[in-house]
Amino acid sequence: MQSKWSIEKLGNVVEDLTSSRFFEVGDNDKIIEPTISSKTHTIDTRKELLGKDVRVKKRVKLLPGDLIFARLHTQNGLFAFCDKEYIATQTFVPVKINEKKIDREYLFFALRVFIKNLAASGDSVGRETYKPRQILDLEIPLLPLPEQKRLVAKIKEIEEKVGGIKKESQLLRSRGSNITKTIAEHIFEKIKSVVKLGELTSRITKGESPKWQGFNYQNDGPLFITSENVLWGNIDISEAKHIPPKFHQKLKRSQVNRGDLLVNLVGASIGRAALVREELGDANINQAVAVITTNSKKILPEYVLRFLLSPVAQERIQASRVETARPNISLSDLRKLEIPFVDIEEQKRIVKYLSAIEEKQRSLNQEIEKRNMLSTALLPSVLSKAFRGELLSQ
Repeated sequence: MQSKWSIEKLGNVVEDLTSSRFFEVGDNDKIIEPTISSKTHTIDTRKELLGKDVRVKKRVKLLPGDLIFARLHTQNGLFAFCDKEYIATQTFVPVKINEKKIDREYLFFALRVFIKNLAASGDSVGRETYKPRQILDLEIPLLPLPEQKRLVAKIKEIEEKVGGIKKESQLLRSRGSNITKTIAEHIFEKIKSVVKLGELTSRITKGESPKWQGFNYQNDGPLFITSENVLWGNIDISEAKHIPPKFHQKLKRSQVNRGDLLVNLVGASIGRAALVREELGDANINQAVAVITTNSKKILPEYVLRFLLSPVAQERIQASRVETARPNISLSDLRKLEIPFVDIEEQKRIVKYLSAIEEKQRSLNQEIEKRNMLSTALLPSVLSKAFRGELLSQ
């Protein structure tokens, strides 16, 4: 480091307020307990309760403007600036910053680099904690106040650029998704010939709840797919339930096979649809999911899926929903759903075209994700450079 840097203990630039903030809560006192986010270093409400509901009556008052440290080692020395009054346990340490010696934002950035140097010790109940003295003994590099403010301005400038990159990435992702939907909508709206879905399928049905039939879920056996497993365009069976083989055989009408379409009928996920693209083995569905088997000589299941996921279809599906305790659409609604109809070869062309667009969108999203990861990793690197004295020299 350059000569204008000095190494100071935190206790030389802040004052521990803990002892002056101790008090006993009464039974009718309202307690707002805090929690600190490890990602953003912000403080928020964990829970609200009355004094009569807590065993430990001795508490610490945290006030707006305080810098708060979490003493529990499991919280990795978390810290945050307090924005409102909280009533905390003694695992939180409030300190007051001497702003004649150190800039608040400078200290915030410095702590993000050097808080990891805290060493924990065991307390009387066997938990590892930071003692207030250890927090105050934490060493941080210090610059003259004008230089602190200049360094903060540099860091914030880079931080703003990183934020701009993330916003731009989100915009690109959103626009790409909207373009895919817009193209699909344009294609299907141009097709004037329509046929009801029921006329193009050999099966549109739904399953049942095993509990209605006296069966219970089990750890293995046939998969039991519910609306939670049917996502937008794909099926997630990582947490799918399992049912007894006897129940699966009893419900032959709703057994699921490769090439079938699944559509959610109930709740907030009405209209979500997916194609069973691979063999799932023995699988069935519950009463909140419809299974559709298309007549492959008339229509491609992939083509139907593309339509079901389009804004055109979703608008029609949502228009059919019945608002009860749990909103739903019926199998009859699905059978009556009008599908833009073209010959098989044209269906193949449309599917291929939309698949190509989707693949480009997937590649773009991967690039966006990579860009976000790089920008997220940039700020810790910038902070390390800043407190090595490299940022102000640039």
